Amino acid sequence: MSDQLGFDFPEASGSSAPPPPPAVTGETASAAAEPLLLGELRRATEAHRLERKLLIAATRGQGRELLRALTLSGTSWAGWEVTTIGPLATEIAGVELARRRLTVLDDFEFIRLVDQAIDEVLLTRRVAGFSELAESLG
Repeated sequence: MSDQLGFDFPEASGSSAPPPPPAVTGETASAAAEPLLLGELRRATEAHRLERKLLIAATRGQGRELLRALTLSGTSWAGWEVTTIGPLATEIAGVELARRRLTVLDDFEFIRLVDQAIDEVLLTRRVAGFSELAESLG
């Protein structure tokens, strides 16, 4: 059978239609409707109600939205703290960095050091053949 646009569809009386999905009832229905990540956050919350829990997300905003969704699903987000990989790595390595008198560069410090290195190279003229590009666009 073909529709007005020329697409072919199986006949309604044919046996080519897929069987209907199995019925979902009771506890299985609520578990099936719950996204996997929210289910895991709910289980962690219930298993560790009074402990501090750390949610590591790509951004703090993303983590807060996950906890908001958890709350809207009926589970409290009490005890949860949102962090990202950067602050977590700094916290873990902080004692050793301090012992070695090292610091973690933020984005501004990194850009400042790169600019300083470029200026030093240009001032010492260690880039033969590129001096005409130093003050040009691009």
